[in-house]
Amino acid sequence: MLQRLLTKRGVNIPTNKTRLKLQILDHFSDQCQEQSDGKSVPIIFNEGMKKIFNDALPSLDYNSEALAMAKAVKILRREILS
Repeated sequence: MLQRLLTKRGVNIPTNKTRLKLQILDHFSDQCQEQSDGKSVPIIFNEGMKKIFNDALPSLDYNSEALAMAKAVKILRREILS
C-alpha cells in the first residue's frame, strides 16, 4: 500500500515491509503500538483508538437503561405478588 502511494507521488524506492514497520514504530514510539492478529500485525495509533472509544461511549445512556430496568423490576414484582 505504501509502495503504491510513493509510486503515485513519483518516489520510486524499494521498501522492506519489516524495516518500514520498525521505523514507523520507532518514530511514533509513544503514539502507536503493534497489534498481533495471527498472520497480520497492524499498527494501531493510540489517538485513533481514543477517538473510536470516545465516539462509542457517549452513545451509551446509562440513566435511561437504569430507569428501564427499574420499571421492569416494578412490573415483575407486581406480577409476582399479585
